[in-house]
Amino acid sequence: MKKVSVIIPVYNKGPFLDKCLESVVNQSYENLQIIIIDDGSNDESKEIIHSFLKKDKRFIFIEQTHGGVAMARNRGIEAADGEYLIFLDADDELKKDYVELLVNHCRECQLVVCGLIERDYASQKIVNKIRLKDDKINCSQYSKIFNKPNYSIFSLPCCKLFSLSIIKKNGIRFTNQQFGEDSIFVLNYLSKVTSISIIDECAYINNLVPKTLSRKYVKDIDLQLLNILKQLRKSFPTLDEESWNFMLCRSIKLALFNAVRPGFKSFIDECKKLFNNSTYNNIKITSNLGTKDTIVVFMFKNRLSIVLFLIFKFMSHSN
Repeated sequence: MKKVSVIIPVYNKGPFLDKCLESVVNQSYENLQIIIIDDGSNDESKEIIHSFLKKDKRFIFIEQTHGGVAMARNRGIEAADGEYLIFLDADDELKKDYVELLVNHCRECQLVVCGLIERDYASQKIVNKIRLKDDKINCSQYSKIFNKPNYSIFSLPCCKLFSLSIIKKNGIRFTNQQFGEDSIFVLNYLSKVTSISIIDECAYINNLVPKTLSRKYVKDIDLQLLNILKQLRKSFPTLDEESWNFMLCRSIKLALFNAVRPGFKSFIDECKKLFNNSTYNNIKITSNLGTKDTIVVFMFKNRLSIVLFLIFKFMSHSN
């Protein structure tokens, strides 16, 4: 049974940590190295971690002053010595057979990807399931990665079983930026592998918690999204036009969803920055865009910022 290293960064996650760690301890696959990196927590997180350290020798505990999730995950990578690697956020949980499921699908491939359950933490009700279709692909099959249903999973470090040797051999690490460090890491990894197994199972539970970073306003998000696009071009220089346009559209939408939160002026200022950025000037309406995305791209190409504001204001209230 090959060892799997589990990396869990923790920063003030006390209310969620018990269930998170229990879901790892109770995995049907037992040969685990469970690496917890406390990123300077000042709540009850440390006490909860120490209670698990006493009960289970598979835990490794690392403390650091608060440096962010990217630095914490990188510390975990350095400490890991398993053949495989998975990432788990401290407010999320794993189904009991998560690790076993992924390991069983890793023969002759270098990345295993599964689906995601989105659950409202307060009510414990399942909000959504992002389910992928069983497939064996290589990284030159761009259309199977850079599309609306699949990239929502491919952009995340969770829901995956990585090869630790590929990560360490190529020096793949998380960049220290507030938004998109996950995507940059995964794109970098994808460029180093040849085979991927996609499985039709939702085994990672993403707890939706109000006021988490992914739901806060992000300053200078346009620059951070450009870093993702730069990594995309670097990782996949032969990327086809449809996949590139999908990623451009995705970046525009993320920037505008973020900008609508503070209000009209912030949104208009963000539109001006995007309109004047050469990266987005050649965006096209391609066949792989759905109806809503086609409308957004049309409005963007015609610089209809007020109409875009109304669209994104409505969509932000309906989400």
